[in-house]
Amino acid sequence: MSMKIFGAALDPLNSPERLNLKLSYLDFINNNHQKKTLHLSPYDLLRDYLKKETQLISSETWAGQIPVDSWLTPRPEKKDVLLLTPENFTAFLKRNGCIEYMFIVKDYVEKQIFPSKPVMIGVDHSLTG
Repeated sequence: MSMKIFGAALDPLNSPERLNLKLSYLDFINNNHQKKTLHLSPYDLLRDYLKKETQLISSETWAGQIPVDSWLTPRPEKKDVLLLTPENFTAFLKRNGCIEYMFIVKDYVEKQIFPSKPVMIGVDHSLTG
């Protein structure tokens, strides 16, 4: 059975450490007048690295990424700075936002991945169920 690799860069953790990483990233982008860095998600990073380092994974294996609201990713967009608060992340978690994304992943896998074996590259374990 073949495999299909897809990304899901949901990063909803409401810890101060995660929030500070996102804010530090935006501060770096703003201070260096950059639009964005090359790799916005773990999927981007691994895909580019593995494509360069090995020919064992065909290009058809890379199935794309689940769309995730920018403020909920490891590297949000500049416009999201006002959304990056502990209260917003807590509200997302309390309203079962991860379950909403779980259904998006389920639909994506059913429509885009099956009958291949799904391999998800994520950020944390919020979607592994």
